[in-house]
Amino acid sequence: MGLAGNLDLVLGEGGVPLAGDAVWIKSTQRLDVDVSVGTVLPAALATKLPEFEMLKALAAPVSGSMRATLSTDLTPRDAEAQLDIGAGGLSLPAFYANPLAVYGGILSGTWSRGAGAVVTASNLDLGGPLAEATLTLQSRDGTDADLLAVDLAAVVSGLPVDALPDYWPESLAGNARRWVDLNLSAGMVDTADLALSGVLSLETGTLDDVALEGEGRFRDVTVRY
Repeated sequence: MGLAGNLDLVLGEGGVPLAGDAVWIKSTQRLDVDVSVGTVLPAALATKLPEFEMLKALAAPVSGSMRATLSTDLTPRDAEAQLDIGAGGLSLPAFYANPLAVYGGILSGTWSRGAGAVVTASNLDLGGPLAEATLTLQSRDGTDADLLAVDLAAVVSGLPVDALPDYWPESLAGNARRWVDLNLSAGMVDTADLALSGVLSLETGTLDDVALEGEGRFRDVTVRY
């Protein structure tokens, strides 16, 4: 037994337009929602809904579709989304003093309470270079908490060597970054692979216990000896 209906509403003070279907399932005491999401700034939404705290990093308009399961008090149990990203910025204070410019891309992800989130960004246009990344966030003790275990796998392609220091954070393998900055010029990084893990504090935005592996494939590079 249950109830089904249509949704057409504006969520929160920021005015997030939602339209779609909702089904109330009595036997499991849950509400299943499948909606299209009008243009919204996820960074602004995150300030109103703590469940979306991790989206504060993205200050770019998104739109697309979202499915969620809610409890009787409308607390999210799990969710998944497929969103198109517009032009804006990506703020990662643990790595960059200023936001990275973003010109478009596709964002998809899944989230469940107590288990964490997996977010994938594809065809992410950084103003020439393209990035693909999968980010996994998980509470260290299996519950939602301030400290999250972070695993990131990313590939950047089409990056000019002279622009490499702009995307390579000074806090990651600093000695290698300085050598590359001083001794390599011209040419192109066809692909650069990065695997990173650490512990992220939602309160401070800092990343600790960092482990990093990476490799790059270069061509037409000038090397200073």
